[in-house]
Amino acid sequence: MNSKASQQTMTLSVYIQKLPATLFFSATLLVGCTTSSRVTVARPDEVRGFQSMGSIKSTMPIGGVFRRLTYQAALHNCLKEAEAKGATHFVPDPDSGPTFLSFSETAHGTAYRRP
Repeated sequence: MNSKASQQTMTLSVYIQKLPATLFFSATLLVGCTTSSRVTVARPDEVRGFQSMGSIKSTMPIGGVFRRLTYQAALHNCLKEAEAKGATHFVPDPDSGPTFLSFSETAHGTAYRRP
């Protein structure tokens, strides 16, 4: 193998090795703002007597290995949308959560406002 081909193979190998770390870092930056919402994630029993503000759903690409981070980003979007509607609480649906072997993650639930 000539040195140029060997160098290209080595460069590609280094790139492939760094790709998961780069994606992880990017996803971490994306999710890093999760605490900026004023909406509280709650259980159904915690919002009895609250006004329902409607259902909210958010889907984010890139599931798979990063499913928990991607789900957190989708949940963050739901919280921001709930906040924009004037909600104080968000109750995720029972089946909302990271899924195994998916190409995207979806968070969904109902927004509520404290009376």
